[in-house]
Amino acid sequence: MRTGIRADTDWNPGRCGLESGSMRAGIRVDADWNPGRCGLESGPMQAGIRVDAGWNPGRCGLESGPMQARIRAMDETLAGAAGTAAPRRLWPYLLPIATFACVGVLLYLGLYRDPTLVPSPLIGKPVPRFALGPVQGREHGLSSRDLRGEVTLVNVFASWCVACRDEHPLLMALEREDVIPIHGLNYKDTPDAAAAWLDALGDPYTRIGADLDGRVGLDWGVYGVPETFVVDRNGRIAYKHIGPVTPRVLDEVVLPLVRTLRADG
Repeated sequence: MRTGIRADTDWNPGRCGLESGSMRAGIRVDADWNPGRCGLESGPMQAGIRVDAGWNPGRCGLESGPMQARIRAMDETLAGAAGTAAPRRLWPYLLPIATFACVGVLLYLGLYRDPTLVPSPLIGKPVPRFALGPVQGREHGLSSRDLRGEVTLVNVFASWCVACRDEHPLLMALEREDVIPIHGLNYKDTPDAAAAWLDALGDPYTRIGADLDGRVGLDWGVYGVPETFVVDRNGRIAYKHIGPVTPRVLDEVVLPLVRTLRADG
């Protein structure tokens, strides 16, 4: 016998129908051998032989002891491997599902999150120190010193910004009604284009600083254009709005905040 089964010295394979012939799973089997005669059931072989629960090795001259211990050890090893293999086989299927779920959640949050609600770390802090020259054709530039003494708006705009055109009539209306001083930060624009844009659409700004390389905008934490900041009389940033200012934002957020800041002195 091979496959780790030990037989006693007087064991006769003929008693189990095992004769010489072709080898199967390490056992020479004649054509008419019936595994039921030895209590061996057909089916998948464990280490070449599958043994049913009622098989008695003594019926085939196989004594108890080392042989049975080997079979038991083999059964326990195979059973343990089967128990741990199933969870491991699931990982290749579960990992893509978990990854897809995470990506789906992130996409959902990105689609339905209001981009104007991105928090700014500068809220409540003094405006960054800067000094910019004026836009071509204008007299007054803009610096951090100009943002003290009264509540003001600072609007970041550019001639190449499509959304800036959407909010521009609203800024012009604020300037005509003298609601609040508006200062402009012209972001990464060319002098000629910025001047032509203001000449064509109107200039609602008290002062405009030309941020040609965008460094001042970077210090202000500008994500894109347009953006609008509310600055209190002490030169601290009180509010930041990303995107074009709308009548609703103006009436429900910006102007109530301006009145509160003015009342606080």
